[in-house]
Parts: sequence; C-alpha cells; structure tokens
Amino acid sequence: MRYNRYFTCVFAVLLFTVSSVNAGNGISFVYPEDNSQWQSPETRLTIGFQEQVPSNISIQVEGSLSGSVALSRYINSDRTRLVLTPEEAFRHGETITVNLNWRQNSVVWSFDIRPVDPPTFPEHEEGSTLSEFNTVPSGNNVFSSGVTVPSDFPELTINTSGSPGEGHYFLGSLNGNDVTSSSYLVIADNDGEPVFYWHWNKGIFCVEVQPTDDLTFATRLPGNVITWLVMDDTYSFQDSFKVIGYPTDIHDLTMRDNGNALLIGVDTRYVDMSQVVPGGNPNALVKGLLIQEQDQNHQPVFQWSSFDHFEITDAAHFVDLTAPYIDYVHCNSVQEDTDGNILVSCLAMCQCVKVDQNNGDVLWRFGGLDADSSWFTLQGDPLGGFSTQHDFSSSGENLYTVFDNGRFHNPQVSRGLEYQLDMNDMTATLVWSYQEPGLYGSHQGSVQHIPGGNYIVGWGDVVGTTTFSDVTEVSPAGIEIHSMRFTDPALESYRAYKYQWEGQALVPYLITEINSSGTAAVLTYNVFGNNQYEQYRIWQGTSPSQLAPLLLTPERQATIWAVPAGWNYFAVSALDSNQVETGLSNTDSVFVNWTGINSQVGIAAPSVRVFPNPACESVNVELNSTVPGIVSIEVFDLSGRIVLKETDILPVRGETICTFSTCKLPSGLYSVRVSGMFPETVGMLVVLK
Repeated sequence: MRYNRYFTCVFAVLLFTVSSVNAGNGISFVYPEDNSQWQSPETRLTIGFQEQVPSNISIQVEGSLSGSVALSRYINSDRTRLVLTPEEAFRHGETITVNLNWRQNSVVWSFDIRPVDPPTFPEHEEGSTLSEFNTVPSGNNVFSSGVTVPSDFPELTINTSGSPGEGHYFLGSLNGNDVTSSSYLVIADNDGEPVFYWHWNKGIFCVEVQPTDDLTFATRLPGNVITWLVMDDTYSFQDSFKVIGYPTDIHDLTMRDNGNALLIGVDTRYVDMSQVVPGGNPNALVKGLLIQEQDQNHQPVFQWSSFDHFEITDAAHFVDLTAPYIDYVHCNSVQEDTDGNILVSCLAMCQCVKVDQNNGDVLWRFGGLDADSSWFTLQGDPLGGFSTQHDFSSSGENLYTVFDNGRFHNPQVSRGLEYQLDMNDMTATLVWSYQEPGLYGSHQGSVQHIPGGNYIVGWGDVVGTTTFSDVTEVSPAGIEIHSMRFTDPALESYRAYKYQWEGQALVPYLITEINSSGTAAVLTYNVFGNNQYEQYRIWQGTSPSQLAPLLLTPERQATIWAVPAGWNYFAVSALDSNQVETGLSNTDSVFVNWTGINSQVGIAAPSVRVFPNPACESVNVELNSTVPGIVSIEVFDLSGRIVLKETDILPVRGETICTFSTCKLPSGLYSVRVSGMFPETVGMLVVLK
C-alpha cells in the first residue's frame, strides 16, 4: 500500500481532451467516467490500469469553482488501482477536469458535480437511543442444547422433518416492513434450535458467511444509516462497510477471497424525463445503481454507475416512467462470478447482468419474463422466465441460481430456479426448479446450491398463514426434504442460507429485560459454541464504569430483584471447572421503577441530540432543557469503560452544544450518558472511520 497524504496537484493548461480514456494507453477504466454528470461532491476518483500504476505519473485536477484541488493518492495492494481523494469536498455545480501524464501518455477527462443534493428516501424513521427495551412478561426458554433465549426470541417451528444436509441455517427475523421492532440474527440447527443469536431493534438483513469465513449482515445504525457489519468466528465485530460518497443500499454485500467487499450504493439524480418519454416529469427524481468495491483499507478500487451503462427506458413495463420518482434498476443482489466478474440482479429491469470487473463493460444481460430484452434464448421454463427476481448468484461454471418472486405469473407463484447458460449458443436452459403450490412472496427471497447437492430456498415475505415456510431444503430432484418457519406468522427472513460454519464465543453474550411489573431485571446470557463453563458471575452497577460482582450462579438466566430504582447496568463473565474466568460480556441496562412512576417526578429529562451520528472526527451533544444545574456527559465503550467525559457543564436555558473529539476512538458502538438533577438519559453513538 502506498498512501501519500496532502498531495497538492498544480493545474496545468490543458491543450486537448481525450474522450476514450482506455484507447491503448494502459488505462482500463476511470470513475467518474468522461462527461458524466451528477457526481457526488464526496466522490473519490478511481483509475484502473491494465498493468501497474506508473511510478512517475503526474496528476493535475482542477475544479471550475474550487480551482486547483488538493488530493491524497492511494495505490491498492496489487498496484493496479489508483484512488484519488479530495482533501475537501468538490463544490456543487462545478466541472472537474483531470489530467494524467506518464511516460509518453497523456489522458484528460472531465465530469460534473451535481448542482444540489437530492433528497433521500428512508424506508423508515427510527429513534436512536439505547433505552429501547421491551417491557414483556418473563416467558424465557431453555432449549435442549442448553441455549437460553429472552422472552421475545423468534422461535422456529419445523414444518417438514426429513434428513437435511449438514450445517446450520442463517436467518434474520423481520416483522414485515416494521424494521423498528425487535429483530434477531439467528443461526439455527436442523431442529430449529438456536446455535447463536444477536438482538437489534433496527432490522437484520442478509445474514451470510463470506469466502473470508466472516459473518456479515446489514442493519440500520442510529440516524437510519445503513451499515454492513462483519463478525469473525468468535462472534466479535471486526469491521463495518458503507458506501463512500453515496447512501448505502441494504440489499446485499459480497466479499471476495482477498477481503475486498462489493457493495450496492444509491445514485439518485434529477432528470428531465419529458426529454425521455412522452408525458415525462421535467424534474423527476431517478434512482440508479452504484456498484462500489472497497479493499481492506476501505478504498473504492472499483466504481460503476448504471447511468453510464443502462438507459432509463431499460426499465420493465411495470415501472411508470412518467412518475415524479423512478426506481428504474432496483438492484437487489451483487455477487462475484466464478471468473471474478460481477453479477447484479436488477428487479425493475427484470434482468440479471454481468459486469466486467476490469473495465466496467456489460458482458451480458439475462432477461426474465418482463425484461425489455435478453441476450439469451430461454429454454425449458414452463412459465417463460423469472419475474421481479432476487438473489442472482453463480452456482458453478455457467450455472446460476435465482429466486423468482413471480409477481407477473398468472397465478402469482414464487420459485427457486437454476439455469445453465451457454455462452456459444446464447441459450439459458432451466435445469432445476422448485415451488410450493400457491406460495407467493412479492419481494425478498433467496436460492442457494449447497455442498452435497441440496438447495436452500428462502421465501422472503411470504407471511400471514401458518402453512408457509421461511426456509425449505430441497433435493436435486426437486423434492422437499426439510422446512421450517418462524412460529410467529408475522415474522419473515429477508434471505435464508445454510453453511457448515461453527463459531465459538470467547465471552458471554447478554440480553437484559425488565419484568412485566417493572421491578426486576431478567438476564439471559450464553457463551455460544462453548459448553465448558459451569458458573456465571453477574456484575451490576448504577454506571457502566462502576460494575461490581453481584452473585455467582450455574444458571444461564437470572432474575435480579434487589436492585435500586433507576438505571441498572449489568455484565456477565463465565468460569470453567478450573475457575478460569472469561472477560466481561457486553454491558446491558434496564430502568427499574419500584414506585410505578418516575422517582424524580416534576423534573423533566433534557432533550438530547447526538450528531453527526455516525461520527468520524468529532461528535456534538446538544442539550435542550429548561432545567438548571450541573450536567455531566460520559461516553462509554461496550465494556463499560469511560472513553470521553465532560463534567461540571453549566448549560444555559435553551440549547447547549458540547463537542468531543473522536479522532482517537476506534470504529464501534458507544453509549452516551447525560446526567444531572434530572432523570438520566442514555443514547447511542456510532463511530465509523
């Protein structure tokens, strides 16, 4: 890796422009492309070279409004990709001109920065506090494996019991479109019993084991920021990913063997659609696709926009091109093919597309039932192809699986499919399929061809009855072998997969609830994948930084009654037969109320806002309160250690803003506590570097 910060580029007078940047000059692609428009002010320039980046390359970049641009340059590990990051964001509405010179080569291109930032379209607005705990009856369970679960755990019911293949099922529970409800990442065995789980109140999407042997999934962090989280086989968080310069899409992430991550971004632009279709909106907001590959240093070593390669009119017939908001691609999967190139599923085009990883060219387009066009002739599919599909991926040499949601089949029916593509005759032959009569899900879903030959079909949003399955294991002959569903018919899993993957935790994982009367804390804890521990030490305190041993128990659940009113913080450690003790679990907390009303009646808690959230270099804590008195602000890491602190704050009536530097904090989740002569307020802070 070579990384030179504060590389200042001096603009030289340009005498010519090269429209085709890869015309025999050693460059395979550039992003943003020449003459492209509506680029993000935060975009980074990515240049791909057919061989190694020249050591003597000269770079000049100038903005029509900002003048000479100061950049940092980055060269990836195989020295074929050059990434240029502006030290300050480009200005809205300016044209950026880039001039590269090396040896006898000279390349010039330009692109435009969007004049305004388009509005975002969040699926849901959610709060961002840590104190979103459910007050539920203490109906906890212990499974035959010894794993204990909290009262709101999404149990699984076996529909069909057969002889499934080896491995565990990987699910993420969702309550329909309500991603603010309690969600769980669930790894379950063939009996539907949990092997591991992790709880979050922001939705769990696309739980997968990657070629790197890491576990990844997407969720929403505070501020509704979509982020991909990475766990290792000790169930410890190791990394996170989000798209640079654009909003991150929650549909998919794929990691390559080398640790690079393929992500989906949202590229939204205003387009005069009256110039595209009759009756088009002259100021339509059009949502496109951005593919971004980041290396292990989170640098964008490949970027690709659908606006450079697809026409908006490529959308299928059901997309209204006269509407004020147009989602003409709606990418819902990005995968790596066996040759390293990139596969994308474009629901709104009813097409699956293969993109060259080196130059961004479209290699082929495989269209379904409603596609505008297809490069392949379909053979052997009685329904004429897939419709509004999900999860297109490679299952072998020229073999591809896809989940056919089937919105436009008559009658509507969802299917798991596998096609053989012949690249010489350009035919697509259906070689495997599975459907359950009458089973239809309008969105979500997955298909996986697992070692041993079986297939795993995840049915997505098929909800509302007790007869459907959330995941079905099917034989190569198309016969159902095993199936299960969430016991609660309102729950679904965005996708469902199966892997022969085992994790072993190093410390307990703790979930703390409050009992139905609000007077006791109910603790559930497990050291997942590790049964050597015989006793558990419970730690308690009124501050996450002041935990003390409370009791020792052989049980994996405990109800704690003798705790003071107010916020109580808990952690757990585990001891083996030799009294060797693990480190502490995560710290969790509940508010215990002995009187049934707040013990500080008459004193209002201040309104607290933490921003930006996620934070990088600094974070602001804004207090809006009429309560006089001294205020303390403390920031804790997940172990309960105070990492930032400001005491003796005397806020003025109205708004007070305190700013903390987060430069020295690693990426991760933190809690922010604001205390004083009022009920304590606890919120969440996310630091992403």
